[in-house]
Amino acid sequence: MENVSSIVMLVCLCSILIAFIGYILFKAIKNRWISKLLDTIKTSIKEAEDKYPSGHGEEKKQYVLAQIEAKCKELNIPVNMIFSAISKLINTIIENYNIIKKGK
Repeated sequence: MENVSSIVMLVCLCSILIAFIGYILFKAIKNRWISKLLDTIKTSIKEAEDKYPSGHGEEKKQYVLAQIEAKCKELNIPVNMIFSAISKLINTIIENYNIIKKGK
């Protein structure tokens, strides 16, 4: 009987988690958070490239993350939930940007 109650509790928690994720995704699509964040990321990367000289990659990344965090607060986005994904996205964008820039 104890296993059944554990399974029921697990199913309830999973349902709540799925509903919460669905709600966040619905708000993201409705409020166009993704496009606004991508625009902020691209603009911030360009500003960081202009502001800091070559070789200051960590300062550039911190600048971009600070700009994104400010935009998330402005849009009421729970930044803590998506911070690691944003950090990985920034790394990918910067790597591609550097490849293109070196190719010119």
